[in-house]
Amino acid sequence: MRLARMARDADVLYATTLSTFPHSLFAGRVAGRPRVTHVYSSYVEPGPYRKHLLARARHVIAPSADSLSLAERAIGGWGPGTRTHVAYNGMDVAWLERQASAPIPAGFEPNGRPRIGMVGNLDARKDPGLLVEAAAKIREAVPDVEVLLVGSFRDPAYEASVRERIAAHRLEGAVRVTGFLPNPFPVVRTLDVLAHAAHRDPFPLALLEGMALARPIVATAVGGIPEMLVDGESGFLVPPADPAALAAKIVPLLKDPAARARLARAGHERLVTQFSLDGFARTMFGAFDIAVADGPG
Repeated sequence: MRLARMARDADVLYATTLSTFPHSLFAGRVAGRPRVTHVYSSYVEPGPYRKHLLARARHVIAPSADSLSLAERAIGGWGPGTRTHVAYNGMDVAWLERQASAPIPAGFEPNGRPRIGMVGNLDARKDPGLLVEAAAKIREAVPDVEVLLVGSFRDPAYEASVRERIAAHRLEGAVRVTGFLPNPFPVVRTLDVLAHAAHRDPFPLALLEGMALARPIVATAVGGIPEMLVDGESGFLVPPADPAALAAKIVPLLKDPAARARLARAGHERLVTQFSLDGFARTMFGAFDIAVADGPG
């Protein structure tokens, strides 16, 4: 009810996550205001979508067509009056380049070794363990390769499993974990290849950041990633849970600087033309305008 009272002065209520949509839904009904919900998470099961009453939404935004389709299947189809929008995340390239120009954290300066890295929360969904498995195969062709896991582990049990795999493959000197970095971008800029081994991911910011910094990318073809990258042109896509496929795309890039440069340029060009911050803002405010024009419903 407090939210409903506050909403009386608003044109539209925007739920930034699926879990906040029920609050927005009921407060908006009391206040007589339209509601927009952003479905960012790509849940494996339909339960969360139903639990959070998504079937009652009239205006839905998702970060990729894949996320939108996944949500639609989960609730059994949109209602006849539902409006949906895909708002691809955008990137402020100039800001990111300024961040990346900061000093590189001590211990992670370039050292002459070929360097692969992944960036993000080091959890089972992002699966840094898969990159460790791929690194064992990559090292057979590129013996001095170095792998940086840029981020931190949240789950001690999962961290233990990844470190066990590092030890099992005798990669202690090749794989390093940076831990949380307030500004990871100077390190990202040092990567020869940015890898992303996720099992599911709606539209990962880490890849947009890599594209903005002109890093060649090899990623799993899951979630919205195939909408981000054109396979073989602006990045390489591989099947999920396949370390051999991941390694097979990374090794030639490590051996061919010209190929890395071509892939990086194409990725950067795709970012600035397809995933700009202005484009994201236009889509978002366009969705708000439509919701206001449609009324509270």
